Amino acid sequence: MRGALGEHRRMSTGRDPQQYGRVAARERAVMRRTIAGVAVMAAIAGGAVITARAQGGDETSPAGTVRAFLTSAFDGDGFGACNLLTDRARVEVERAVGESDTPCEVAMPFARLTLGGDHVTDEAAVKGLDYRVVRRGGSVSVTVTAGRARHAFRLKKAGRAQLDEFRAPPTPWRIDAGVASLVRR
Repeated sequence: MRGALGEHRRMSTGRDPQQYGRVAARERAVMRRTIAGVAVMAAIAGGAVITARAQGGDETSPAGTVRAFLTSAFDGDGFGACNLLTDRARVEVERAVGESDTPCEVAMPFARLTLGGDHVTDEAAVKGLDYRVVRRGGSVSVTVTAGRARHAFRLKKAGRAQLDEFRAPPTPWRIDAGVASLVRR
């Protein structure tokens, strides 16, 4: 029976049984190389997306926090902008407006940032700024620059109460100083 089965195999493919082992091994090697190539390409693509996102401005970083604040303020989202401030910075904004009983959320849509002769007024201009981060102890300074003109913000880690607020921003940082001059009249 073995001989008949062996003969049947040889007749149907024209190969002897030893060649089957070599062909199968080559096919497995080609399949492994193909799978490995696909896995490497997926890893490279995934790394490129992660790198692009980090370079594009991670919202949870200090620079990303300042970028989110400026974008919210210039888009007229006073609630979103003020959520990125400490209580101290909110009080400074309210005092800087010069009108009593004007909450931060109402004042913030009137914020203006002028760097040199350039008026930063929209998201595209905010994204075009350079952001430099310097860490000192528990606080961080983020300086935004356009040309030679610059404006500095000081940030602190948010407390548990701020992190647990309704619609809290996805960042552990809050801007503590450098905001009042944006709304001063």
